[in-house]
Amino acid sequence: MFRAKLWHTLAALLLLGTAAAGTVLVYPFRSEDPQVGTAVAHAVATALAHEDEVFGPAVAPTLVPPFMVAGGFYNPAGFHADSASLSTTVTLQSGSGADLAVNGEISEVDGFYILELQLVQHDGLASRTVQAPVGDLTQLARRTTGLISRVLDQERVPQVEQLDLDGVDGRRAQAVLQAGQIGGLEAALETLNDPLLAADPYSQQLRQAISAVLRGEDDADPALLAALSLNTAGLAEERSLHYFTLLDRQTDLPAVRLWRAVLLASQGDRAAAAEAFGYADRAGYEYGRAARHGFLESPASVVRAELDGADAAALIVYSVMGRALEDTSLEKQALRRLSRVNPWHVWPFERLSFIAFDEDEALEAGQALQVAVRLEPDSDLYWTNLGWAQYLLGLLEQSEQSSLRATLLAPQQYIASYNLGLVRSVTGRLESAIEAYDAALRHDPAVEDAAIEDLEDALRRYPREPAVHYSLAYLLEAAGQRSAALEQYRTYLNRAGAEAPLAARAESRTVSLALPPPELQLPGGIRLFLGNVPVTADNLQAGDPLRPSFEVYTPGEVLPNLLDITLELLPAQGEPVASLASTVALPPDTVGFVIDGYTLQLPRGLQPGDYSVMVTVSASEDREVSSELPVTVGPLLDPLRQLFGYGINLQSIESGGPLFDRTDLGRWPTAVSLLQKELNVAAVAADEVLPSIETGRFAGLSGGAAFRQSGEADLREFISYIAHPDLQGSSFVFVDTYAQWVLEGTPTD
Repeated sequence: MFRAKLWHTLAALLLLGTAAAGTVLVYPFRSEDPQVGTAVAHAVATALAHEDEVFGPAVAPTLVPPFMVAGGFYNPAGFHADSASLSTTVTLQSGSGADLAVNGEISEVDGFYILELQLVQHDGLASRTVQAPVGDLTQLARRTTGLISRVLDQERVPQVEQLDLDGVDGRRAQAVLQAGQIGGLEAALETLNDPLLAADPYSQQLRQAISAVLRGEDDADPALLAALSLNTAGLAEERSLHYFTLLDRQTDLPAVRLWRAVLLASQGDRAAAAEAFGYADRAGYEYGRAARHGFLESPASVVRAELDGADAAALIVYSVMGRALEDTSLEKQALRRLSRVNPWHVWPFERLSFIAFDEDEALEAGQALQVAVRLEPDSDLYWTNLGWAQYLLGLLEQSEQSSLRATLLAPQQYIASYNLGLVRSVTGRLESAIEAYDAALRHDPAVEDAAIEDLEDALRRYPREPAVHYSLAYLLEAAGQRSAALEQYRTYLNRAGAEAPLAARAESRTVSLALPPPELQLPGGIRLFLGNVPVTADNLQAGDPLRPSFEVYTPGEVLPNLLDITLELLPAQGEPVASLASTVALPPDTVGFVIDGYTLQLPRGLQPGDYSVMVTVSASEDREVSSELPVTVGPLLDPLRQLFGYGINLQSIESGGPLFDRTDLGRWPTAVSLLQKELNVAAVAADEVLPSIETGRFAGLSGGAAFRQSGEADLREFISYIAHPDLQGSSFVFVDTYAQWVLEGTPTD
């Protein structure tokens, strides 16, 4: 999806006609090895181009412009999860205005390449399967080309050259893939400089275009210039606008005109953009017409009149416009039309289900989701939501099966587990209901308010089922609402009787919950660590990344599911000089829990003296406990402590092994000598990598000179720089990381 400023923002279906096509888009075929799909697609595009205008894998992916609604830019392909699907290809063809869009995916099955090919024209579409023996990509490309040439009614069968993925074809495909990434032009140019590609015409054409884009010149193929300019690290609208203007002079592809309008809108030139959008609104290009309405923010009445004649890409625009206009009726009309025009596209069904839930229309939600799970049977979200819709409709057996399907697809799908607990509660299967709730709480110990609300609603829907009271009590207790849980446990016992499932536990919980809430305790006090190295409280240093460790316990009871933790370094008087606050979620039925996963960073400029580390743990019902450990902090003498505190490992350039272990703490002078030895060993290589340093304390020196002249103060600054929580647990070859630090100008922050 683009932002308001255009930064990087099944079987045969319908028979295709055989009619000459003016413009063909061939997208990179998806494959496990992207170079395979790109190489085959390029070979197909090259062969077809002898009679038709063909845009291949280096250009096709960028040709569908974004549309603008309410000040934001949206990519119509972004409404699809599968880039190679038939539904995506339908959107790409209608969004580009091309006469034929070719897309697909290559897989390997039982010794064969299988290409699931998607072909979409204005008036027809088809899914076809092409296969060839594994290892024979040439045959796969030739069979694909032959099939497409018949669709295009070309006069002769195009010739496909022999494909060699280990040679020119593989390297060229690599360059195309790199050039297609935002900021990847320089990497592609480096690949294209390979002598292997010197005699390949297309590689040299691509190389010329990339060089021209990077220089801001236009002495190359306009299609490549326009497409590649959209992949620069910072989009320059004026330059891209110039390239699309050049391309517009040599092609009738409608999307090129629309790109000009979009780029003008991104520049903020509304008058020129409005004129260009009008130019893009040409007969037969429904997406251009829709994009114009989006830009002009046309009223709902105007948009509604366009729906019957709109195609797939245009209907995406109108759906988004309906939502932006807060006109749910219009949005639903556009989505329903889209679901008929492109019935393989799951997004309209997903969106219709969300709207239906918002409108309390469970039947409509369920109908939409029944289609969604057929289109995407591996979506745990759709199965979860279908299970909820079925519950609301009273289809309890179906609801349970859908929710089970969701948990099998994604065991961490805790909402589906909540749904299972609810269905089993209202059908009186209490033990299995609690198993489902426990599964939900394992993955998300913070009880969902909605899960409690659903059980409260179930009391009204199923007033004769006492198990609902127990499940509600169980979740209320897990959420820390002890008095409310006590009431529900008592109700369950009164209604279900002493012989009911889990009655003994309910009785036990009523006794415990009737007592004052158990106090929290920190029985072992606080221990301090630097990473995994224990340290004593009277021997800390400024800059230490301390890891306090302490156990939280409650006598004779289980701990609350959520604990609020506060760590502080306190001076003798005044406010904390360092602090950290977080929430810890505990598994159900936890009695004692050791908390040691937080790092309290002592300020590097902390004044030496006496302080205290304070740990505070609080929970529901105003429970709180604190523990204080007096500490003595000295000056920052040993920078290695910072590395150990964050678990950062510096490796030797020769052996790859760690340079330091815990026995080196407190031996900083020895550590300096070892680090300088590593730098001296690498100094010659550093001269080659860093012939001249431009900024920082070593500016004007070579890398080798910087390595040789590095003293204790430099090494101290370097270690303090890399001792950062974002790098916790990392390992680096010391001299490589030091060279990078030098190259960056020896930053200190």
